[in-house]
Amino acid sequence: MAIDQRAYWVWLQHALQAGSSKTRHILESFENLEAFHRAGLREWSLMGIFTQRELAALRTYTLQDALAQIDLCQKLGQHILTPEDRDYPFLLRQIHNPPAVLYVQGRLPDFWNFRPFPLWEHVRRRW
Repeated sequence: MAIDQRAYWVWLQHALQAGSSKTRHILESFENLEAFHRAGLREWSLMGIFTQRELAALRTYTLQDALAQIDLCQKLGQHILTPEDRDYPFLLRQIHNPPAVLYVQGRLPDFWNFRPFPLWEHVRRRW
């Protein structure tokens, strides 16, 4: 049975906290978060970027814990967005260290997905 991919994001954010710059480094170093998870403690330590607290959290907070968190959110009527989701806010994707997980109750306002249009489009519309 395949694991819900959001579980890897929940697991990572739990260990590193929201907006960690280390997430970008992980994504540049591994094919995906599942590959990073499979790499294990020895490989994570060799990367040389994690504190002892972060390594302990990566090791002790399990994917089962993350799946339980996802289940709890669903029971509370929340949904989880990760950077892999098309509904993840466009503007958050543009910042250097976006959160790995957003816990959403209800709907996000439309301004979170504002996409600036190119200047030529603006000029074209005026003519």
